[in-house]
Amino acid sequence: MDQAEILSEQLRTLPVRAGAAVRLLQLLDDPDVSALQLAEVIETDPSLTGRILQLANSPLYGVQRGVGSVTQATVVLGLSVVRAFAAGMAAGVLTKHDGAMPNDYWEHSMATAAACSAVARRLRLDTGEALTVGLLHDLGAALLFRSDQRRYRMAERGARASSQPRVDAERETFGLDHARAGAVVLEAWRLPERIVAAIGDHHADPREVVAPLSRLVIAGDALAHATGTGTGTDSHSDSERSLDELLAIVAPGLISPGDVGALDELLAEVIERTSQLGACFALV
Repeated sequence: MDQAEILSEQLRTLPVRAGAAVRLLQLLDDPDVSALQLAEVIETDPSLTGRILQLANSPLYGVQRGVGSVTQATVVLGLSVVRAFAAGMAAGVLTKHDGAMPNDYWEHSMATAAACSAVARRLRLDTGEALTVGLLHDLGAALLFRSDQRRYRMAERGARASSQPRVDAERETFGLDHARAGAVVLEAWRLPERIVAAIGDHHADPREVVAPLSRLVIAGDALAHATGTGTGTDSHSDSERSLDELLAIVAPGLISPGDVGALDELLAEVIERTSQLGACFALV
């Protein structure tokens, strides 16, 4: 086995936090699982209960009448978002207090999730899956960081010194990049194939990406970088293309190329949604 295969196998068998998160992931494997069954597991964890209720009642979802039960909240949020919560908890990356993570990992994840949901709303895509891929898109960066912080920092320094993309430095150092690392783990945890593919492809050449969810996370990642909220890993917006040129490729119809006013309006919405989402995940 080469270095990448060894690390991939280690990631697939990564220990996860016991408790509600693991039970949720197991339940979500059942296509006939009910909102009531999910709620019964969620309610065993007060922190998870609080976050799910607050998100369901947040302006992001615009529910007119208050959501008072976890069962109702799971219906409002949808299975994709519940799965994102479970995967984030299992990996220990759901909040900024969850342990060792790369610089600004949490902030960038919130901003990307907010951006993905804003774009999805405008393009009439599934906002639940948008939030999911945004929250989890850099999961692999946290896992590589925790597997060997010294080598991760070495890859960061090497990328800065040579002005090469971070993903190239990760491949040289670990044998695979964070996008692939995240996809390996989420595939092992049986997340839907389209979500795994979107996370694995988010640093691919945007001209070669065709799946709507994969294109969406590329757009969200670039918009998050453009807001300056967290640095995250390299973005396609750092390449030779301008942001509106990139959006024209991966999110045609979102804004007209050169329409500065529309782009500013979109970025303002992303910043507002980031604040709303961050408030839900910052609960203790």
